[in-house]
Amino acid sequence: MGYTTDLTLRQRNFILEKFPEIFNTKSKADIFEIINALFFLIKTGCQWKLLPNDFPKWRTVYEFYRKWIL
Repeated sequence: MGYTTDLTLRQRNFILEKFPEIFNTKSKADIFEIINALFFLIKTGCQWKLLPNDFPKWRTVYEFYRKWIL
């Protein structure tokens, strides 16, 4: 199931090219799905715990968000 906030292939390629360091992680979560979840949160204003189940767990998304904003 896709959302209107999901990254396009062109956007994914741009992120891969410009920000390769964000993929240096041991997490099992797909980084692009985490980014999609963050865009969903921003667009909808939903609460962390109310992220739809087809995204990674809200705590995982939150941990990456905290790591990236520091």
